[in-house]
Amino acid sequence: MNVLTPHQQDLLHRELDGETTPEESIEARNLLAAQPEALEFMTSLRDLDALFHSVPRHASPPGLEQRIRAGISPKTMRSPQAAARHGIVQAVTRWFAKQWAGARNLTEELMQTKTVLIGAAAAIAVVAVIGHFAVGYPPHLFDAGTIGAGTIGASDTISGVQQATRYKGRTMTEADVTLSNPEVQVLLQDDKILALVQSDVFRTLMRDQAFRDLQRDASWQALQSSAEFKALQSNAEFKALQSNAEYKALQRDAAWQALQSNAEFKALQSNAAYQALRTNETFRKLQAKEADRKLLQSSAEYQALQSNAAYQALQSNAAYQALQTNAAYQALQTNAAYQALQTNAAWQALQTNAAYQAMQSNAAWQALQTNAAYQAMQSNAAYQALRANDTFRALQASQTFRALARDQSASEAFLTQAMRMQM
Repeated sequence: MNVLTPHQQDLLHRELDGETTPEESIEARNLLAAQPEALEFMTSLRDLDALFHSVPRHASPPGLEQRIRAGISPKTMRSPQAAARHGIVQAVTRWFAKQWAGARNLTEELMQTKTVLIGAAAAIAVVAVIGHFAVGYPPHLFDAGTIGAGTIGASDTISGVQQATRYKGRTMTEADVTLSNPEVQVLLQDDKILALVQSDVFRTLMRDQAFRDLQRDASWQALQSSAEFKALQSNAEFKALQSNAEYKALQRDAAWQALQSNAEFKALQSNAAYQALRTNETFRKLQAKEADRKLLQSSAEYQALQSNAAYQALQSNAAYQALQTNAAYQALQTNAAYQALQTNAAWQALQTNAAYQAMQSNAAWQALQTNAAYQAMQSNAAYQALRANDTFRALQASQTFRALARDQSASEAFLTQAMRMQM
């Protein structure tokens, strides 16, 4: 059995802290891939970190900090030996991680009894309190967020979809994403993510070439970091629409897809007058069945619409006028799914949603509408089944997951590993 050298242990510590250079990070990943002891060591450190965070925080007894500090010579605290003390604490941490790995194996055999875990947590808490006051322990490894600094959003409750500090400012590549990568391991340790990954529908989607192509698309990547898109993803009406049968049918409709690349239709989406009218019931009925228009035109509601400033502005809009003779637009008016959506509460509410309106003029969003991979996803049953799933949406916003999904071999390795794991 290979024994990790102090240099290797230090390298793995700094890799978890996100303090390695790109070259050192490659060295660490190669070490993890080549030596099972290295991966076990890292797993032990992560488990130890999780246990530290599971210990409830309590205020220290009055005067405890002062008494501890009083017992430490000011000269010692300022001396060069202080750095050495910090190194000693790191060494102790490494030793404790090794002991914890053994204890973890033992507790697994003992079915992880609460007595053992509580005793271990209490021991760690004592080390943490004394070490913190003495030399600033724990080191950065145990600072909140070192493994996943930079979460998707404050509302996310999925710890596994976090992005490591070292990837800030650059795009994570396929070379970064291996099973030995700590960020990928974190994904596999989250129960919500693991349940999703082990589902048949998710595995079907991950093996779809169009899905991988979409992850590579620059417009899709730009959209994930767009403030408007993030706001839209958390919108209740938008979430409701993702599972709406008529909305799904509309996304698959050829006339709807053809309209997405139409310049006049794009211009209309960002037109203030058009946006103002989209929630007008009479206007929506006019947009619907041709047979109803003659009846509407003699109604009081239609007369009122004629004097509506937004409607008057729209009549003289060149894009709107051009659309009236557009075959795809005309086909859409008689589309059953489109007509059903006009009376859908979630759809109506979305028309006045600021994030949704902003998305209509978002360049990345508009570019995606004509993207073959994106259009293929709209008619993909697995994608449609998952798009309303909160865990899946959070994963989609994770740079780690998107890099993983772009590579077929990495995806397969990820799925295989997930199927071996127990929740």
